[in-house]
Amino acid sequence: MKYVVLACLALAFGFAFSLPADAAGARVNAFDRVFGPVHCSTRGVCVVTENGGGVIDDFKTAARAVNKSSLMVVIAGPCYSACTIFADKARTHVCITPNAEFGFHQASLSLIGRNGEIVGSQPDYLQPLPGNSSDIAKWVKAHGGYPSPEKLLVMPYAQALQFWNKCSSGKT
Repeated sequence: MKYVVLACLALAFGFAFSLPADAAGARVNAFDRVFGPVHCSTRGVCVVTENGGGVIDDFKTAARAVNKSSLMVVIAGPCYSACTIFADKARTHVCITPNAEFGFHQASLSLIGRNGEIVGSQPDYLQPLPGNSSDIAKWVKAHGGYPSPEKLLVMPYAQALQFWNKCSSGKT
């Protein structure tokens, strides 16, 4: 068995959309891996309606890929855990709608079984903070700090506007 750093609440979210592409039509594979199929327009605008997070490094890789592309990512619903790190690191390519909210918590280690299933988890005391930028970490601290991995501190849309641009009607 091996340990993998996960920043998720083990929430299961379904996706039923089409895969993203950058303006040149090439797949942004790192984005695909963390968001699964999401709705993307031919103009390179991808809409994330719900994401519960996952492996932090995968979301950081997706942010780097998006930052090198022409994609615009619309957060139009809950973006929790490692999804918040993606939205933070790819801010110049992210806008939010009134349905957006961001959920934060400490990082955790998950025990992965031989078949890839999660068989247990424990707090990651070596790195309890997930790696958000200092301005967002400051907001989290001012609102009680990063809660344990089983809980969420939720930043609603009105407060998220301090960090992300509001989507214009042309971006959604």
